[in-house]
Amino acid sequence: MSQTHLLLTITEEKMRETARGAARVDIESLIEGIPSAVVVSGDRSMSVHVEVDSNHAKDIVRIVAGVCTVDPYREMKLLDEPRPNRGRRSFAG
Repeated sequence: MSQTHLLLTITEEKMRETARGAARVDIESLIEGIPSAVVVSGDRSMSVHVEVDSNHAKDIVRIVAGVCTVDPYREMKLLDEPRPNRGRRSFAG
């Protein structure tokens, strides 16, 4: 079976509610009923990278609707990695 990687992030509204004192959202507990869902990394109260069987991806979207945004997970690159040389421009005054 094919695996899908998703990024689940609490909505801005939920972040504001938490800032005003509401209980924190536990993203991991929201998806614990999905048998193939595995939290790979992240902070369960803010944003997590989840690996799930592709057949269950729509179930996750349905379960977290209104609480989290769901996006395809894309690997982050470190800022200190070398950047391609684009050439230097000189601006003479």
